[in-house]
Amino acid sequence: MKNLSYAVLLFGAVFLFSCKSQKESSTGEPSDSSFNMVFMTDIHIQPELNAVEGFRKAMDTINKLKPEFVVTGGDLIMDALGQKQSRADSLYTLYNEEVKRLNMPLHNTIGNHELFGVYAQSGIDTTDALYANKMFQKRIGNSFYAFTHKNWKFFVLDDIIATKDR
Repeated sequence: MKNLSYAVLLFGAVFLFSCKSQKESSTGEPSDSSFNMVFMTDIHIQPELNAVEGFRKAMDTINKLKPEFVVTGGDLIMDALGQKQSRADSLYTLYNEEVKRLNMPLHNTIGNHELFGVYAQSGIDTTDALYANKMFQKRIGNSFYAFTHKNWKFFVLDDIIATKDR
């Protein structure tokens, strides 16, 4: 039952969007800038609680839907906030290995769970080279960027702020 409920939870966070332009080309013909994409959020991958199995099922479903690309909404891993570097790093490794199963481009977004060492129990100093969003940037990529797909412009933003209050 736990396996099923976790898979259902993950499937609930996968949304298929169809985007269609109302513009016409310069010749007056309809524009061919429509596409399908998947938005997937709050994955919270970890080796515990059958999370990997549930995530694989979600990715299998996405691959069957055949969207042109996937955008994540953050919270890719389960908590780098209060972890030691080895645990946080292992979660990023697990995520990066698992998303290789996707058959289309992936655009990641940072969430609060990706911030490394922000909670005092992690023992990480704020001057650490991987503190806050820097581990995400090293392991995943930029935490803010833009990309264009079929004349649609997407902006991926990083609005997560690590405060001194931890």
